[in-house]
Parts: sequence; C-alpha cells; structure tokens
Amino acid sequence: MFRKKNIINRYNYERIFENIKSAGSEFHSNTINKLLNKFKNSRITAPDKVNPNVITINTRFRLRNLGNGLKMERTLVLNHEKKGDDCISVFEEQGAEILSCEVGDVIYLDSNGGYFQIENILYQPEAEGVFQ
Repeated sequence: MFRKKNIINRYNYERIFENIKSAGSEFHSNTINKLLNKFKNSRITAPDKVNPNVITINTRFRLRNLGNGLKMERTLVLNHEKKGDDCISVFEEQGAEILSCEVGDVIYLDSNGGYFQIENILYQPEAEGVFQ
C-alpha cells in the first residue's frame, strides 16, 4: 500500500528530539519508536514551507468519528504544554499518530474507540506566520 511521505517542519523535529533526549525513560518506548519511524519516512522542511493542511505542534484541528459521526476538537502539543483534555501530547500514542497528518486523512485512535477523519485545521501556527 502506498503511503505518502510525511512532512515535518524542522523546528518541530528539533523540539521533539530535544524532548526525547532530555526526558530519558519518561515517554513510552512504543511512542518514541513510532515518532522515530515517522521521522525516517518524513521530509523535513522549513516551517514557512509547511502546507496549511498539515498538523504540526500547536495545531488545533477537528476530528470526526467515522463510526458515529461525533466531532471533537483537539490541539497537538508537547508534553509540558498539555493543559486540558482537549490537548494531545505528541508523546502519547495518538499524538505521535496525528503528527504530520493532513486534512482528509483517516487514522485509528484506539483510546477513542475507532477510526477518525481529520476534518479541518482550525489553527496552525505556521499558517499564521508563527514559527517558534
């Protein structure tokens, strides 16, 4: 099956790697392996070159459960930025899965019980010129 190349902006890539190095064994190894495999199959790009329909760190997006049609809004963050139930850390299994997904992609989120489609990007820092 064909899988498109993931797009990761250089700043997100560096921040994630820095967190991995400084955290030691704080994060689950399966999630770290998922992120590292994602990076191997990614094109690292300048933050200002990221397509506005790609989920990056601090992107707010809407998911739709394909089983029941329910929608939810979430923000992808780093662990130390997680402030509520509507935030997903990139170091959680579902966060690692969501990083670099695009509008229209369908993903399986076991913890939420099913398949979800990325329906819309509500805010992406890079699209707003925020590159930090």
